[in-house]
Amino acid sequence: MKKLSLLLLVVAFVLGTGIFAQAQTPAPVVPKLTVEEYKANPDKVYVIMFTAVGCQPCRKAKQELLPELMQTFATNKYKGKVGVYTVDITRGFSEGVPFEWSEGVLLLPTFRVLHNKANLYTTSGYSLDKKETIKKNILETVNSKM
Repeated sequence: MKKLSLLLLVVAFVLGTGIFAQAQTPAPVVPKLTVEEYKANPDKVYVIMFTAVGCQPCRKAKQELLPELMQTFATNKYKGKVGVYTVDITRGFSEGVPFEWSEGVLLLPTFRVLHNKANLYTTSGYSLDKKETIKKNILETVNSKM
């Protein structure tokens, strides 16, 4: 009986600590948008995801949506004309991010498409169910400016 109890305890510990859990794919490195970049390229279309440390939906979007957007916008059609960036609102203001970039951001993540200082598209929240809709809307918005 003691051996069975010990075995169950070890199994519970291993499962509880996630030793055999599937490793999560690390999120790709997405450049942070700087004021200098924004001012230097006013004709560029900026796809921005506003995020924050500890935001689980933001992490999921970085792993599931942003790599696809980055791959799409890395093609010749968009190269140099469209950029995908993140702005961490918990650090943004200390890094010199203008307040107007995040004005109206109430939920995270929030996605925005900016062009010539105009906000062309905004949506907030992320789930796997919303992924294709967000991607489609961002692509349509970007293509309207190409």
